[in-house]
Amino acid sequence: MPRPFVFNVPGSGRDRLVQIKVQLLVRGSDNEELAKTHIPLIEGTLLQAFSTSNADDLVTEAGKIELREQAVTEVQKALKDITGSDVVERVLFTGFVMQ
Repeated sequence: MPRPFVFNVPGSGRDRLVQIKVQLLVRGSDNEELAKTHIPLIEGTLLQAFSTSNADDLVTEAGKIELREQAVTEVQKALKDITGSDVVERVLFTGFVMQ
Protein backbone atom coordinates (compact mmCIF):
# COMPACT_ATOMS: atom_id res chain seq x y z
CA MET A 1 0.00 0.00 0.00
CA PRO A 2 1.32 3.46 -0.78
CA ARG A 3 1.15 4.84 2.78
CA PRO A 4 0.65 3.50 6.32
CA PHE A 5 -2.75 3.51 7.99
CA VAL A 6 -3.00 5.71 11.09
CA PHE A 7 -6.11 5.50 13.27
CA ASN A 8 -7.38 5.68 16.85
CA VAL A 9 -8.62 2.64 18.75
CA PRO A 10 -10.44 2.59 22.07
CA GLY A 11 -8.83 0.89 25.05
CA SER A 12 -9.85 0.10 28.61
CA GLY A 13 -7.61 2.82 30.06
CA ARG A 14 -7.42 5.30 27.21
CA ASP A 15 -7.63 5.59 23.45
CA ARG A 16 -4.50 4.58 21.56
CA LEU A 17 -3.03 5.65 18.23
CA VAL A 18 -2.09 2.84 15.84
CA GLN A 19 0.03 2.93 12.68
CA ILE A 20 0.04 -0.13 10.43
CA LYS A 21 2.11 -0.52 7.27
CA VAL A 22 0.41 -2.99 4.94
CA GLN A 23 1.62 -5.01 1.96
CA LEU A 24 -0.67 -7.11 -0.21
CA LEU A 25 0.37 -10.53 -1.49
CA VAL A 26 -1.00 -11.15 -4.98
CA ARG A 27 -0.09 -13.82 -7.52
CA GLY A 28 0.29 -12.99 -11.19
CA SER A 29 0.52 -9.77 -13.14
CA ASP A 30 -3.23 -9.71 -13.85
CA ASN A 31 -4.04 -9.72 -10.13
CA GLU A 32 -1.34 -7.13 -9.51
CA GLU A 33 -2.94 -4.78 -12.04
CA LEU A 34 -6.41 -5.39 -10.58
CA ALA A 35 -5.11 -4.62 -7.08
CA LYS A 36 -3.46 -1.39 -8.29
CA THR A 37 -6.65 -0.36 -10.06
CA HIS A 38 -8.75 -0.88 -6.93
CA ILE A 39 -6.40 0.68 -4.33
CA PRO A 40 -9.08 3.15 -3.07
CA LEU A 41 -11.52 0.27 -2.48
CA ILE A 42 -8.83 -1.76 -0.72
CA GLU A 43 -7.82 1.18 1.49
CA GLY A 44 -11.43 1.87 2.45
CA THR A 45 -12.07 -1.78 3.23
CA LEU A 46 -8.92 -2.00 5.37
CA LEU A 47 -9.88 1.15 7.29
CA GLN A 48 -13.31 -0.33 8.01
CA ALA A 49 -11.70 -3.53 9.28
CA PHE A 50 -9.17 -1.61 11.38
CA SER A 51 -11.83 0.67 12.88
CA THR A 52 -13.53 -2.29 14.55
CA SER A 53 -10.38 -3.17 16.50
CA ASN A 54 -9.73 -2.62 20.19
CA ALA A 55 -6.43 -1.57 21.81
CA ASP A 56 -6.66 -4.33 24.41
CA ASP A 57 -6.83 -6.94 21.64
CA LEU A 58 -4.07 -5.39 19.54
CA VAL A 59 -1.59 -5.60 22.41
CA THR A 60 -1.56 -9.40 22.00
CA GLU A 61 -0.12 -11.36 19.09
CA ALA A 62 -3.42 -13.23 18.76
CA GLY A 63 -5.26 -9.93 18.39
CA LYS A 64 -2.94 -8.82 15.59
CA ILE A 65 -3.36 -12.15 13.79
CA GLU A 66 -7.14 -11.92 14.12
CA LEU A 67 -7.11 -8.38 12.70
CA ARG A 68 -4.93 -9.48 9.78
CA GLU A 69 -7.24 -12.43 9.03
CA GLN A 70 -10.30 -10.18 9.23
CA ALA A 71 -8.62 -7.69 6.88
CA VAL A 72 -7.80 -10.29 4.22
CA THR A 73 -11.31 -11.75 4.39
CA GLU A 74 -12.96 -8.37 3.94
CA VAL A 75 -10.59 -7.27 1.16
CA GLN A 76 -11.12 -10.54 -0.71
CA LYS A 77 -14.90 -10.19 -0.37
CA ALA A 78 -14.91 -6.58 -1.60
CA LEU A 79 -12.72 -7.38 -4.60
CA LYS A 80 -14.61 -10.57 -5.45
CA ASP A 81 -17.86 -8.57 -5.60
CA ILE A 82 -16.29 -6.32 -8.26
CA THR A 83 -13.80 -8.50 -10.14
CA GLY A 84 -15.26 -11.97 -9.60
CA SER A 85 -11.96 -13.42 -8.40
CA ASP A 86 -9.74 -13.55 -5.32
CA VAL A 87 -7.21 -10.89 -6.26
CA VAL A 88 -5.43 -10.59 -2.90
CA GLU A 89 -4.03 -13.75 -1.35
CA ARG A 90 -2.82 -12.27 1.94
CA VAL A 91 -2.60 -9.01 3.84
CA LEU A 92 0.78 -8.59 5.53
CA PHE A 93 1.57 -6.15 8.34
CA THR A 94 5.12 -4.95 7.65
CA GLY A 95 5.02 -2.34 10.40
CA PHE A 96 2.90 -2.06 13.53
CA VAL A 97 3.19 0.73 16.10
CA MET A 98 0.75 1.48 18.92
CA GLN A 99 1.14 4.46 21.26
